[in-house]
Amino acid sequence: MTSGAADPDDGPMTGAVRATQSDYRRDPASDEVTGPVHPRWTHAPLGALVFVVLFDVVSAAAGSTRPWARELYRSGTFVLSATPVLIAAAIATGLIDRARATIARTPVRARVNLHAVVMVVMAAASAGDLALRRVVYPDARHTPWVVLGVSMVALAAALVGGDLGGRLTYRAGVGVEPQHRVVRSDHGDPV
Repeated sequence: MTSGAADPDDGPMTGAVRATQSDYRRDPASDEVTGPVHPRWTHAPLGALVFVVLFDVVSAAAGSTRPWARELYRSGTFVLSATPVLIAAAIATGLIDRARATIARTPVRARVNLHAVVMVVMAAASAGDLALRRVVYPDARHTPWVVLGVSMVALAAALVGGDLGGRLTYRAGVGVEPQHRVVRSDHGDPV
């Protein structure tokens, strides 16, 4: 658990955060340390969004004059169709890890909450993208520009949210290492 309590040795304007409790979890059956579960579920939906945008960009650029543009649009739709279950698993495990590895009303919890909000925006954009593809433009001959725009919003939110989540795990060590050091972002801000 990461408390994010301010270090009394640091001045009030340093932006330093010192976590006071360990993020390690012990499995009572094996007495082995277990880490966070959430990061294991994030790669597939993020990778899917990259492919969806790639398919959409090429399809939109080709326009309706190329027969394969429709196939790329449909491929993006099929890839996107698999993501709701994966996103739901990532959200569920994220909430579990949030409860296990952070303490309420701390700077670290606030950063985790920001990560969650950005990723909910990504999930909503992905759901809207899928709805547009299936309901509004099911027979499009290439990726419509509005669909491409929504796909890009979803990917942008995924990239920003993924960066926030990566900083929590790899820089602040949330859920994976003891927090007995001062944790700072690149700009001296608390993470």
